[in-house]
Amino acid sequence: MALTDISRRGLMAAAGLIPAGRAMAAGTPAIGTWIMYEARLRARLADAAGGRFDPAAARELLALSNDARSADDRPALQWSPALAETARAHAADLAGRRYVEHLSPEGFDPSHRLGLIGRRTIGSTSENIAYSRGPQPAGSRKLMDLWRKSPRHWENLLDRRHTAAGFGVARLEDRAGPAVPRVRREPDRPQRREPAAPFHGHFHR
Repeated sequence: MALTDISRRGLMAAAGLIPAGRAMAAGTPAIGTWIMYEARLRARLADAAGGRFDPAAARELLALSNDARSADDRPALQWSPALAETARAHAADLAGRRYVEHLSPEGFDPSHRLGLIGRRTIGSTSENIAYSRGPQPAGSRKLMDLWRKSPRHWENLLDRRHTAAGFGVARLEDRAGPAVPRVRREPDRPQRREPAAPFHGHFHR
């Protein structure tokens, strides 16, 4: 069945969180695959998969996250431009290739993306993803509600070890692009490399 006269709009969100004191793990894909994936992500920074980025919603997600953390006696997260850039790239890639996963089709995970886009960022990363689709535009509060309903994602968002975040939101007429909060440890000394923190996905339609 084809629906040609109904506009479908939505919002996809992914949250990346980095615990303090853990370093980013390196991956092992072939060098050519790394180069192609980085090129894809950087191209997405200028193209929200034919839709548009929503920086106001991204900033609101930070404010809502900090409200939730404050209510639970957790320290506030600081906005990170590098993490936000990584978030926008992944958001647009999810929307453009129509998948909702932490692993890209090539096999790259959140720590790989952070290493490619936020090169000077030190820390391991975890990630939450939410996706909303419907006849009415979704907002930041809807994304927060999706994470709130998932205990593992909510725990991830409130983790007191997280210090910084960056969100990216992409909107399309037929589906919603992701918002990607990412959190990192402020670099103050060289870090020992350890495995990346676990990350989990949440799909909602």
